[in-house]
Amino acid sequence: MLSSVLPGPPAAWVPQRTGRIAARAGFALALAGLLVQVATADTAASTAGGPARVGTIGLTALLSLLRAVLIRTDRAAWALLGLGLLGWTGGEATWTAAVASGADPGTPSAADIGYLAFYPFALAAVWLLVRSRAVRRLPRALLTDGLTGALALGSVAVAVAGPSLARGAGGSVATFAVELAYPILDVVLIGLVALAVVGADFRERAWWVLGAGSLLFAAVDVAWLVEEASGRYVTGDALDVLWSVCAVVFAAAAWQQPVDVRRVRLQGWTVLAVPVGSVVAALAVLASRPPLAATELAVAAVAIGAVRATRAVRRSLATTQARDEAVTDDLTGLANRRLLLRRLDAALADTGRAHALVLLDLDRFKEVNDTLGHPVGDELLRQIGPRLARTTRPGETVARLGGDEFAVLLPAVDGEEAALRAARRVLAGLLGAFVIDGLELFVSASAGIAVAPVHGSDGATLLRKADVAMYQSKRAGSGPALYRVGTDPNSRTRLESATALRHAIGEGQLVCHYQPQVDVATGVPLGLEALARWDDPRRGLLPPEEFLELAEQAGLMGQLFDAVLRTALEDCRRWRHGLDHLRVAVNLAASSLQDGRLAARIAAALRASDLPAAALTLEISDGGLLDTGEIRRTFGTLHAMGVRVSLDDYGDGRSSVGMLRELPIDQLKLDGHLVGAVTGDRRGRAIVRHTVLMAHALGIEAVAEGVEDAATLRALDELGCDYAQGYHIAPPLPPGEVAAWLAPRVGAGARTAGAS
Repeated sequence: MLSSVLPGPPAAWVPQRTGRIAARAGFALALAGLLVQVATADTAASTAGGPARVGTIGLTALLSLLRAVLIRTDRAAWALLGLGLLGWTGGEATWTAAVASGADPGTPSAADIGYLAFYPFALAAVWLLVRSRAVRRLPRALLTDGLTGALALGSVAVAVAGPSLARGAGGSVATFAVELAYPILDVVLIGLVALAVVGADFRERAWWVLGAGSLLFAAVDVAWLVEEASGRYVTGDALDVLWSVCAVVFAAAAWQQPVDVRRVRLQGWTVLAVPVGSVVAALAVLASRPPLAATELAVAAVAIGAVRATRAVRRSLATTQARDEAVTDDLTGLANRRLLLRRLDAALADTGRAHALVLLDLDRFKEVNDTLGHPVGDELLRQIGPRLARTTRPGETVARLGGDEFAVLLPAVDGEEAALRAARRVLAGLLGAFVIDGLELFVSASAGIAVAPVHGSDGATLLRKADVAMYQSKRAGSGPALYRVGTDPNSRTRLESATALRHAIGEGQLVCHYQPQVDVATGVPLGLEALARWDDPRRGLLPPEEFLELAEQAGLMGQLFDAVLRTALEDCRRWRHGLDHLRVAVNLAASSLQDGRLAARIAAALRASDLPAAALTLEISDGGLLDTGEIRRTFGTLHAMGVRVSLDDYGDGRSSVGMLRELPIDQLKLDGHLVGAVTGDRRGRAIVRHTVLMAHALGIEAVAEGVEDAATLRALDELGCDYAQGYHIAPPLPPGEVAAWLAPRVGAGARTAGAS
């Protein structure tokens, strides 16, 4: 349906009190004139009604012009209508004068000039009204529909009245043409008013009043033509009264309160109603074997209407296809983000039930694209789509959000446990091989779950929190994860903690505990690993697992490293008296190696502590290390400075032997899980032995962490491991206890010193 918005009277519409009184007086006089005409109609004194007709129609012209003068809104349109009514008044005065003199005006006559002058002014007025009610240009389809309707109605009028007019004209072409012009112009006026009703605002009373006046006007004209053709028309009869009524109705339309319309929009059944109805009417005319003029008008209406209907159908089909494409993912055929959010909003409207959103992200999908190419990656996604869709139940929606990210909407779930079960069911759909070009690929995914209303009551919030949970699932690698406030980097608690950590770094609340590293063969202390602690005034001493992830998310890793580095170097400087070979190891995030200022900051810290570069070892986790140009340059600079680099957590399942070949590594630190297997696992012992042999062959020291008992320490000695640390040797010690632990071991050569 055509619709408009923001209806209401424009502020400039309301006239002043004097204008309202004048308008009411004018309409009262016009009604009095109608009563006079009714009283004198069909009487011997019918000519007495002539002056009343002229006066009535003249009053309607003045009323329209008065409306244009007093009220700014639509002034030009109603002024044109007033001019048209003045032309009509002139025609009526000419006809009345001729009849009063006893002459037969006939057709055509001078009066017809005034009568016909009404139409162009009235048509222009309606057109201006239509244009004023659309901010933008009227749709071309409306203009086409108006033309089609006018041609169809014109063909109907000619088919009905044409034969009678031809007989009444007595062979006069001028008479026939003038008399035929009236029904045709009436039809054009009706069509334009109908266009206005459809194209502007069907709720505005002015259109209905104009439409009623136009229909009555056309009906009276047709009745006059029939009477004129049969010789039964008499001046002053009921038809003349009805013409005056039409004029009053037109003037009344000018005084109807307008509606403020901001836009015109064509949609719904009106797309085809006008052209189809016009074509049907024109075909009916053609079937009745009408006069030539009616045939020509009908054929034109059918041709234009058919083209219009064809375009409308094509546009409708294109709109349907575009609508489908707008809510469907091109690659997988699943719902896209737009449709998912639409259905999520619809589900959330039911506030009495819980609703869950599961976000899925494929694991290691980038490796598929990088190794096998994007076409294989796209085909994998195409196959994943139907596999996921088969896992859903009625009412659930699976969508692809983009890349390798999918989502599943679970409306009306029975709480968080039900959502977890549903997420596991969806993930189970990925089990089994995907075969692409004869290659079998196996895929897993991480899943995060947010449940409304517990985690949020709108789609954007649920999507964000499911994303947070998904990354937690990816880090933990333990199946689907529910959203938890503590894991959300953007939750209020996390933001407050990040602010507190920032202040802690600046105010010296970070302290270091140190875990000794000893020579496996002699037990002599070689170095100490600095382990950061946050001395929180509210929560006490916090281990690194309580704040390292927070520091990374808040972008504080650089500041944290600098604070730990300064503290560790200063402490080491004090302990090196009498133990000049003592080194301190500081953990460095692999991401920090991308910082081009890292080497300069480390050099400045070494100068401030007055320690040689060899006293510092940087422990870098093997799992997050990438071989990039920036990292290569940083490694080269550190190596040239004399700073030692240790590859931490080697053997935790993410190790890359290629790093040992490509980067200048000084030390290989075996992961505690690998070290713990040397006494009870033949394969574990073999792995450690060969790892130590490989490290020595590359000129790299082997350090074992996580030594928990004497048997493990002896096994490491047998395997040739260089250094070790762990709770069997010493737990992480606060700075005040390190000197006391070191003192009896300075110069000691026995292994028992390190194991006591």
